[in-house]
Amino acid sequence: MTNHYQPIGLVPNVHVSGQGGLLDIAVSPFDRKTIYITYSKATGKAIETTLASARYENNQLSSWQDLLVTYSGSDTGRHFGSRITFDSQHLYFSVGDRGVRENGQNLTTHAGSILRVQINGHPSAQNPFIDDEKKRQEIWSYGHRNPQGLFFDLEQQQLWSIEHGPRGGDEINLITQGANYGWPVTSHGKEYWGPIAVGE
Repeated sequence: MTNHYQPIGLVPNVHVSGQGGLLDIAVSPFDRKTIYITYSKATGKAIETTLASARYENNQLSSWQDLLVTYSGSDTGRHFGSRITFDSQHLYFSVGDRGVRENGQNLTTHAGSILRVQINGHPSAQNPFIDDEKKRQEIWSYGHRNPQGLFFDLEQQQLWSIEHGPRGGDEINLITQGANYGWPVTSHGKEYWGPIAVGE
């Protein structure tokens, strides 16, 4: 059997831990030779969901650059997110709560949020918390557990997310600017460590 896949170069600094590793790859709609990548990166004792970009030409990656190493780290291997999507000007990507439930309501961390940035990784000037130095300026929405599906509908100008909740509590959400999606204060899921009823 012939293998038709070609190596495209190593992705640097990917830290594989639990659910972490190479998380998403998306071709830029603004420049077809630019790709965006989210991955988990070790930074000291923490592991951070990170957004990077690279050039892809002649089946090779070059010009790798970390655009945003999020402030979301924990020492767990859980709930990194992460998916990438674009509107007509911006890039969105999701970051899970990193296995620390309280992060969903904590705006001093990127964890438990969907972020909106310019294509260089800087926050958009229209982001909801851009003028509050105590909050992460890249946050577009928060109160998320582990959003691992993300899609911007250009025709309807709507951002949608699929979020992994606890048992039976997965969600499909229409994401709006600055909104709080409730985790961990509210959830329709059940705890994993509770009893399982027949038929579940």
